[in-house]
Parts: sequence; C-alpha cells; structure tokens
Amino acid sequence: TRRWSCGAVETNRAIRTARPSTGWGAPASKWTAHGLFTGANRGAGSLHNYDCWWGKAPLDRNLSLVGDFIGEFGLASLPGVESVLRYLPEEERDVWPPAPDSAFSYHTPVFDLKEDMERLTQYSGYFAHPSDLEAFVFGSQMAQAKGVRHTLERARTAYPHCTGALYYKLNDNYPAASWSSVDWYGAPKLAYYAIQDAFAPLHACALFPTLQPAGADFALSVFLLDDADALAHSLWKVIVRVFDAGLDEKRRQGFYGTGSINRVLSLGDVVVPTALSVSTPLFVVVEVRCEGVLADRAWYALNYGPSDTENAVAGNLLALPKTMLETTTTDGVVTVVNRGDVPAVGVCVEAPDAGDQFIVDDGFFWLDPNERCTIRVDGAKWLRVRAWNG
Repeated sequence: TRRWSCGAVETNRAIRTARPSTGWGAPASKWTAHGLFTGANRGAGSLHNYDCWWGKAPLDRNLSLVGDFIGEFGLASLPGVESVLRYLPEEERDVWPPAPDSAFSYHTPVFDLKEDMERLTQYSGYFAHPSDLEAFVFGSQMAQAKGVRHTLERARTAYPHCTGALYYKLNDNYPAASWSSVDWYGAPKLAYYAIQDAFAPLHACALFPTLQPAGADFALSVFLLDDADALAHSLWKVIVRVFDAGLDEKRRQGFYGTGSINRVLSLGDVVVPTALSVSTPLFVVVEVRCEGVLADRAWYALNYGPSDTENAVAGNLLALPKTMLETTTTDGVVTVVNRGDVPAVGVCVEAPDAGDQFIVDDGFFWLDPNERCTIRVDGAKWLRVRAWNG
C-alpha cells in the first residue's frame, strides 16, 4: 500500500484553523522558488486552487502551487476509450469530432455548460492532436497526470510547512469526463498510477521550473522522501538520469547517503545545459536504490508536443525510437521484459475488457533496456501490455 499521511503535524507545532483562500487561490509569488514559506506568508491556510482548469492556466501553474495545506485542486480528463464507449449511444460511437449537442459533450464535468469541451481540448492538445477518440483520451489523461503529480510531490517536499495535499478526486458519481482518477465504472486513469507513485512512502522526485525548458539552461531540484523510515541502517543512493529524444542517456548524477533522513531531504540540484534542454522531448528519471536494490523510480516527460501518429511533430511522445516488450503471465503475476536497446517509455498494463475489475500493482512505468519488472495483477482474463514506443 502506498500512502502519504496528508494530515501529519508535529506535536510541538502550534495548530490553527485553516482558512480556505478566496478565488482560485493564493498567487505563486507568495512562495519561494522551492515552495517553502517566508515569514510574511505564514497563515495562508488551506489552499483551494483551480487555476488549471477553471482559469485555463497552462500546466506550469501547478508546478508552483503550495500552501500550508492544499485542500483541493485538480484537472478533469476523459475515462479510457472502453469506458467512453460504454456510455455513448450506439449512433455516436463512430462519430468524430463530437457535435456540440452530443451525448459526448453532455458527459463532461458540468454538462458542457461552462466551456467543458473547450477546456478538455486545450489540455488534451498539449499532448495530442484531437484526430480521434483515442488521441483525445490520451491527451486529456496525460494532462491530468502531469497537472496533479507535480503538485503532490512539491507539497511533500515542503513538509512540515505544508502539512498535506488533497487532489480532487479519486472516484466518480457519473459516467463522464471528470476530475476523478478512477472512472465511474471503476477503471483507473493514467493519473491514478502517477499519484500512486507520488504518494509512495519512499520516493525520490524532482521539482522543475517549467515543463517546457527547451532552449535554456535549467536546474531541477532533487528530493528524497521517506515517511516510514525505510532507509534506517541502510546504504542508499539517488540517481538522476536525463535522456534526449533519441532515448540516449546524456546526463547522470548521483547522491549518496546512509541511514534515516527524517522524512524529507533536499539533495541538491542537477543542471541541464542548453545543448541538452533543446531536445524535444526530454526525459528525466529519478530512482532510489537501497543496498543496491531498486526501491523507487519516478520518470518525467518534458518538452512534449501534440503527438501525431502520422506526421513528425517536435515533442511527439509517440514517435520515440522503438523497442520490444516480452510479456508472460502466471498465477496472477505478469512479467514484462524490455528486449530492446532503448528504454520502454510509458509502459501500460491494461485489461481492456475488464478495466472496472482489474487491479495491478503498477500500470504506468519506465523500463530500462533488458530490465525485467514483475507485477501482481488480479481480475483479468487477458492483458494488454504496451509502451509509447513498443
């Protein structure tokens, strides 16, 4: 079970009533570059912020979203293709793009009365051309996953000044595009797995100044998080790797230590020079190894653009060098091996015909060349395992 205790407060710290902020939330300028508080800012209370979504702000806005307690934030996305087809009437299932007065448009956060389709198109468009339903779903789910996970990780690195963060929301009360990470039928979205990783008790993460750093030097700040003191009496290291669009490793930096870290440890910065930052896309992988064994891995896509399966587009996440995955399933365990010479990016483990019953340890991950990953699964007669590039 991977959980972060959102409400943890030190016993010797004064407790006050959290006051919800007004409007869409406190301006980012109230916080320091690393999301920590200055003396004049204390007392901001619980932050309720939807600049991303209602405010139509770019996803970079959520990189600087911090409060004493983040009481609510999030982005809406479409359910998976199989779930969408379950609630669409038969006459709409092969129609694209959807009409303004269609059931598709009605099955949105507030029934398309508040420019829902416009917002879905905006955020989905950061990752995919809306050429068909599958592309629209992919883009909207990627935007939700990116928009939520970075905020949760930043909040964790700011503990104890930030005592918790709640995203909106886990499940749903209506079959539609919404803010949930698990749809109305019970099928998880990509955000579900990104949030699971962000909440892992032992976790290393990177904070970014922007998701589109192309063309300039930039520094990513690296943190190690250990809520359950898993590192006690252990030798550990955190490795940061940066890959270009050809999936070649171009930068590597390590941080090393021994024993407990008292929940949060700032390890330092990794500088990515302009010559590397121009790569579109660009990938960053951050992993924790405890006594030499992989204990946690986070991966990030930067400099992404609208993916197009037919045309070359800068930042296309679906046009990466190809690899080959080998999959075997035995007694509720699936083993995935990357048999290629490049990393497998965005590996998804899915059960298309049983998404509402399917349970998997991890359904969205990175796999190095010749790396093997063993995952427990339940509730599916057959699986589909695929990657963005394999």
